Parts: sequence; C-alpha cells; structure tokens
Amino acid sequence: MGFSLKICRFFTLFILAVIAWPASALEQLGEAYSRPLPPGQSTAVAYLELRNNGDAPVRLVSVSSPLARSAEFHRHIHEDGMMKMRKLPGIDLELGKILRFQPGGYHIMLFGVKRPLRVGDKFTMQIETDTGESLDVDVLVKAY
Repeated sequence: MGFSLKICRFFTLFILAVIAWPASALEQLGEAYSRPLPPGQSTAVAYLELRNNGDAPVRLVSVSSPLARSAEFHRHIHEDGMMKMRKLPGIDLELGKILRFQPGGYHIMLFGVKRPLRVGDKFTMQIETDTGESLDVDVLVKAY
C-alpha cells in the first residue's frame, strides 16, 4: 500500500509541475530551410515561420548557429525604387501573429559559414527572445 501511495504522489506532483510549467511562446510552423551554398561562398540565408502562442508580445533579440561565425535578422525593404536589405536589432512578434522569414522579406543571414551546404544537409539555429526563451530550429538545405 505504501508503494502505491508513493507512486500516486509522484504522478500528482508531476502533473502539477507540467501544468505550472510556462508554455513556450514561440512555435515553429512547418520546416525551416536554406539553399545550397557552393564551395567558396560563406554567406547563407535561412527561412522559416514562427507564431507567438504566448500570453504577451515577444521580441526576437538574437539568432545564432554553430554552422556560422554570426547570424542576424534582416529584412528586404523597397526604398527609392530599389530593393535594399537591412539588418534588424530585433523583431517584435505580436500575440497570436505569424512571422514569415521568406525570400523578399524577413530572413536570417548566416555569415562565415564553415562548410559548403548541399541539398539534404541539415544544421541548427537558436533564436532567443527578450524573455530569455530559446527556440532550437533544425534547418534543411533544399534545392531552389
């Protein structure tokens, strides 16, 4: 009887801990992807979609990858009739909204890539928020 009571207490505490654990604000939608990177090139780009499922707006403040020396949030903008790329210090993601990193818009630049990227390769990135949350992202290299 004592053993059953211990198991019951354990599961009760476990369920309470799961319920009290804060839900992740960031949800990755679909697959993150990049494009092949030929030998000699050291700058790559990554795309994905994120949704804020938290209970408040969140700010993406940094991105990193063991594949690259550095990574940055960027956005293409139309200015004076020309398409320009701008580095962003962070990106605000409103509650319930989806942020699309896609060609011609928001994207993640990877600088100092340490190896060529071929179709089928995979690498990881980490996205950090102003709340200290970290989202690990697996990125697949796909053909154009």
